[in-house]
Amino acid sequence: MAQTLAPESRKPRPAATPEARRAQRRVAWLIESGRLIRPSACEECGCEAKIEGAHYDYDQPELVRWLCRSCHGKWDCAEPKGGTI
Repeated sequence: MAQTLAPESRKPRPAATPEARRAQRRVAWLIESGRLIRPSACEECGCEAKIEGAHYDYDQPELVRWLCRSCHGKWDCAEPKGGTI
């Protein structure tokens, strides 16, 4: 049986800045309204996992790259945009 970590032993997740949250909500609204289409594959590696909108700049919320979670994390580490505190 796999052992799970207790919540207090997990690394805390950084909180998103207000600018990042606004940009994330804007993309979610655009997707829900049909004005923006989420592709089925990652732009970077081509995998067909859950695809996320990765912002170039939080002041331009409609301008996103479509990446899988792994590629999104790598891109954010390579080019941080200050979206977390």
